[in-house]
Amino acid sequence: MIAEPLERGLAEDIENGVVSTDWNRKKLDDTLPTEVDKSLLNAVKDSIVQGFQWGAREGPLCDEPIRNVKFKIVDARIAPEPLHRGSGQIIPTARRVAYSAFLMATPRLMEPVYYVEIQTPIDCVSAIYTVLSRRRGHVTADVPQPGTPAYLVKAFLPVIESFGFETDLRYHTQGQAFCQSVFDHWAIVPGDPLDKSIVLRPLEPAPIQHLA
Repeated sequence: MIAEPLERGLAEDIENGVVSTDWNRKKLDDTLPTEVDKSLLNAVKDSIVQGFQWGAREGPLCDEPIRNVKFKIVDARIAPEPLHRGSGQIIPTARRVAYSAFLMATPRLMEPVYYVEIQTPIDCVSAIYTVLSRRRGHVTADVPQPGTPAYLVKAFLPVIESFGFETDLRYHTQGQAFCQSVFDHWAIVPGDPLDKSIVLRPLEPAPIQHLA
């Protein structure tokens, strides 16, 4: 089994219902009878699917669902004796094979990202840029509100960095800025989660202004 990334945008289309996965899966069987014993493969197909679903539901990195990945079975050698290909043997084996294929394919962590709109006076815009940059956020646009002295700042902010963001924002703008946030998309977390040379800093208490 090998793991590969899905085509760009396909995961979002599946989640939004643009692409349906309720197709006839028999059409996907392109293996030759000389390569794989079709009768044995069909006999354990349900167990393989259960093992794959188990592995995809609880991924090897964080016990979280695997996303934006496709798996291909390139070979299957199945014991002809029913005693050695029961569900108790096939399901955990399929799960371990999916884990191995995933870890060999340079996996990355993904995190949810908020779309944030902030209303603020013009003299507080620079403070908003500072707060967002400290939380790995980035501004996509800041436009004046017609007929008012306020500005509308649009930005993306990782969800994990959003805890206490509103309190921090008001602290640095003297309560003059107000924000609204909604989930927008998933993004790849920078860095390799399997890189053992990365030193993790110990946890530290959050500043008072970060606590909402």
